[in-house]
Amino acid sequence: MEVGKEYEKAFSDRVFKSTLVELLVKNGRNGKNNGKGIYIYEKGSKPKPDPSVLPIIEESRRLTNIMPTGKLSTLASKVSL
Repeated sequence: MEVGKEYEKAFSDRVFKSTLVELLVKNGRNGKNNGKGIYIYEKGSKPKPDPSVLPIIEESRRLTNIMPTGKLSTLASKVSL
């Protein structure tokens, strides 16, 4: 998260600010540190996608106005880039 803040300061005109990492941490999903993140980390096996993280991903999409298809919402698409 700290690296993301530095990138945002240095390259604010070229960085997409996503809320996903902040939401994951807020929900206790610190990745390998605590065995939960986007993946399920089980000792002795490869990480597997965790379906219980989908509501957090959807919340991040809602907050950033990204539709499930990955396209910008209608309002955001009207803004000239």
